[in-house]
Amino acid sequence: MLIWPAYLVMILAIISGSALAVERIGRSYGFETRWTWAAALAVSLTLPLALSSMLKRPAMVVTTSASQ
Repeated sequence: MLIWPAYLVMILAIISGSALAVERIGRSYGFETRWTWAAALAVSLTLPLALSSMLKRPAMVVTTSASQ
C-alpha cells in the first residue's frame, strides 16, 4: 500500500532535480527561470492525477451467503 506514495515521491524528486538543473543552465545563459519552476509545479500536480486515473482497480466482489 505504501508503494504508490513512495513511487510518487521518487518521481517528484526526479522532476525537482531536473528543474534545478534546467534553472542553473538557464541562469548561465541569462534566461528567466520562473517558468521552469512553474512547469515543474504543474507536472508535479498533474502527474499523480493522470497516473491514478490510468490505474486499473480490481472490481469489488460482493458475496452473500444465505444460510437457512
